[in-house]
Amino acid sequence: MSNNNASNNLIIAQRAVKQLRLEASIRRIKSTRLQLRCNQQDAELRRREQHSNRLKERLSQLTDRHKEKGPCHTGVGTDHDKLLAQLETELKASQQLVKLQQQLLQDSLMSPAPSELADSYFLEEWERLQVRWAELDHQRRTFERERQSFTDAAIRLSHDVRRK
Repeated sequence: MSNNNASNNLIIAQRAVKQLRLEASIRRIKSTRLQLRCNQQDAELRRREQHSNRLKERLSQLTDRHKEKGPCHTGVGTDHDKLLAQLETELKASQQLVKLQQQLLQDSLMSPAPSELADSYFLEEWERLQVRWAELDHQRRTFERERQSFTDAAIRLSHDVRRK
């Protein structure tokens, strides 16, 4: 009977080991997917920062052209100055948003748990990553709206400068 009991315990232990190996494999796959997602976010943030820099350069060029031509009418110059100030404010806000998103991404990548604790904290970390992902997605949508607003304002300014 004890031989049969030991045999059953061995079978149970082998099944438990198989289950643990399967769970570890699943966690590695999920970890790889999370890392890929983080890398994609990082690339997207870099792309947006480059776009922001290009918009800043275009704004600078438009400002320089406007200064070269000089104000055509007394009241119009102040309107352009106000618009330029507004565009610069929007640009700075967009840049701050990009920096915040980069910091969130860095924070999520820079705090790995020790290997002994990785399994025990995996689900909690997963939930935190989901919350951060939702925050990042919300910020992405906000940034897109701000970018579109900035682009529209730059186009309006360009049209105003061409009309003068």
